[in-house]
Amino acid sequence: MSENTPQTDDRTSIIIDGVKVLAEDLSEMGKVYLARMQRINQKKVIAIVDIEEMDAALRHFETLLINDYQGSLEIEEEEEEPIDMPYMSEGTTESEESTATQTDS
Repeated sequence: MSENTPQTDDRTSIIIDGVKVLAEDLSEMGKVYLARMQRINQKKVIAIVDIEEMDAALRHFETLLINDYQGSLEIEEEEEEPIDMPYMSEGTTESEESTATQTDS
């Protein structure tokens, strides 16, 4: 390695009370604790990504549900439009029309 190339220390370490402590300087139990901490941290990162994906999926399905609901409202509104009934004269209700038809008979 040339002297101009900065050296990086890729050895496992942890900061304790502001001091960088290498894993090799820890006791056997300390190494176990550090390994467990690293494993838990990796699981935490994966869990965070999973939660972000679940949030995105929930937002997607919420949007689909809202669009579906709004679409069904539009269909209901179209169905509720007044139906043209040519047999009814203007200004009479359906019940008046049926009463008039029954008395004419």
